[in-house]
This record gives sequence, C-alpha cells and structure tokens, in this order.
Amino acid sequence: MKIKRFTIQGHDGYEMSAELDLPDEGYPKYFCIYVPCFTCTKNIRVLKHISKQLVSHGIALLRFDFPGLGDSEGDFAETTYSTNLKNIRLAAKWLEENYEAPKLGIGHSMGGSAMMKFAMEYDPMEILVTIAAPSTPDHLCHVLDRNVKEAEEKGASKRTIGGIEFTLTKDFFDDLTTNSKEYDLSKLKKPILVLHSPDDDTVSLDEARKILAQVRGHRSYIMLNNYGHLIMDEGNAIKTADIIYNWAKMYLG
Repeated sequence: MKIKRFTIQGHDGYEMSAELDLPDEGYPKYFCIYVPCFTCTKNIRVLKHISKQLVSHGIALLRFDFPGLGDSEGDFAETTYSTNLKNIRLAAKWLEENYEAPKLGIGHSMGGSAMMKFAMEYDPMEILVTIAAPSTPDHLCHVLDRNVKEAEEKGASKRTIGGIEFTLTKDFFDDLTTNSKEYDLSKLKKPILVLHSPDDDTVSLDEARKILAQVRGHRSYIMLNNYGHLIMDEGNAIKTADIIYNWAKMYLG
C-alpha cells in the first residue's frame, strides 16, 4: 500500500491533515472517502485496518482529520456538524481536482450521519456505507446530555474522550439540533449498506432500523454480532472491509 500525505485547506482556512491510501500498482478501481466517529482521527485503528484491506482490493481511500483533531490545525471548540459537512465537501473537491470524484462514502457513528447528509447533496457519490450510525445528528445530544445542559447554562462544557479533553460549546449543540430539523433521510435515494452491532452500547440498534425505514434507495443491512461500537478487533475490522467491498461490487464492479 502506498500512502500519499498532504493537507487540504478547510473552509475556515485551517490546513487539514490528510492521507490517501493507494494500491501499490495500477490505477484504483474507484475512490472512497471515510469519515470517522465523533472526535476520532484518521489514524483510529478500525479506519486504518479497513482502509488497508480495501486497498488490497484495489480501492483508494481518503482519510483526514477535521480541524482541531489529530494532525490538523484549528480549534475543535470552533467546529460544528455544519463545518464538518463543509470540510467533507472540500475533501471530495480535492479528490476531484487531483484524481477523480469519490464514488463510495463510508461513515462511522456520527461520521455516518454526516456521510448520509453529504451523499444527499453530492451527485458523484454513487453508494454509501454507514457503520454504527445514528439516524439523526442530534442523537449525540442524548449521549452527551450532561454536557448539553452545562453548555446551555455556561456556554460551553468539557468532556474527556479517549483521554483527551474537548470543549463542547452551546453553538455546537444548537447546530446539531438545527441540522436534525432539516435532516430528511427520505431524500437519500442512493444504495446504502447499514452495518450495526446489536451489542453497540453507544448507538443502539434501533438507530439502524430507523435509517432503513426512512431511506428510499436500495438498502442492505448486516448485523455485526459482537463487534461493538468502535470495532476494536483487527480481524473484525478486516471482515467489515471485505463485507463493504463485496457489497460495493454489485454497484461499482
């Protein structure tokens, strides 16, 4: 696998650290963008394992850090769901200008929510996959209920995730609520593969059922038994990549 390291200028001017994983030989069959889970970086284990396996099948995968995360510039406290969507668009634009438009989108957890919204608006994306994704952006408000209340009172709240302290602002939560009011999965008419573990203790299986009930394109669902929310096991991550590849072959060859 070849790794191309570079930066993409975000909508606010910050440079976002990015990596494009490419097959060692030949031109990729197609390109993919992967949006990871909330506060996760492009180097989270599940993403690296999935990317390596997809590349072994001839797929190129773009992964990047949102501003304020990983190796990117910026302040996480200034980011919102809306700014993330803008930056996903810029990442796709980079692929268009340097290679070709991404045909496959993959989103994990909150990244899945963002990817579904992005796919509704981005015509070149032909198919998408969600992993452990909620059916609306404001699902995160329920998970972070204590922080929502504190941010409402004080303007911001601190939360430690994965050993790192993050500042979550009132604007951040308000933006999730606003986007959820405008979030209409019936507008999503592209083929979608929904992957979810029944033992996910962060995003319940009910969220997968809601997605499947609302989207209007061809839909497929696979239950990832005992995979958990983050798919920490390398073998399970590789199996997930193989599931994605074999499903995508029906549409992209």
